[in-house]
This record gives sequence, structure tokens and C-alpha cells, in this order.
Amino acid sequence: MKESNRINTLVGFSIKSRQVLIGSDAIINGKNSSAIGVILIDKNLSYNTQKKLNKLETKNCRLWILSNWEDLKVIKKGVKVISILKGNLCDAIIKTFLEEEYAGSKNDK
Repeated sequence: MKESNRINTLVGFSIKSRQVLIGSDAIINGKNSSAIGVILIDKNLSYNTQKKLNKLETKNCRLWILSNWEDLKVIKKGVKVISILKGNLCDAIIKTFLEEEYAGSKNDK
């Protein structure tokens, strides 16, 4: 639960500092797609959309499928995918995910 609160806080800070892309269209078609550091996906996201997001994944970008999406209270209802742009907040989120296995990482690096 402690890590859940930390992730929630870090994602909230990322949203407030405009370091996010929200929604699959913004992530896939966005101008900042090369600046994406982390993609967080709800486990209930459609298979086709997950396939499209998998194509964006590079060695510099991590993709996590979250089983406890409801714990991220800072994300509006109906949003199934969010990406955090590279920077200190992104690094802190990655570090938190790696320290505690908050969710299943698609790519264990």
C-alpha cells in the first residue's frame, strides 16, 4: 500500500507538471513520443491498443500493465493508458516500480 501511495503521488505530480500524455491516441500519434519514458496501462485495455503501444516500446521506454489501476486515484475515470515523459519524475516512478513489484513489468531490464 505504501508504494501504491508513492506511485499515486508521483503520477499526480507528473500530471500537474504537464509531463504526461493521456490516452492511447495522444501517446501513439503525439509529437513527444520519442520523449516517453514510461507507459502505464490498465490491464483491461483492449488487445489491439496494447499491440499498438507495444510498438512504441524501445530500450529507453518501459511499459507496465497494472493490475491495480483503481489505486491510481489521480487519473480520471475512463482513462486506460498514461505515459510519463522522461525526466526526474519518470526516473522516480521507474525506481519505485523496480524496488517493489507494484505491477508486472512487460520488460524486465
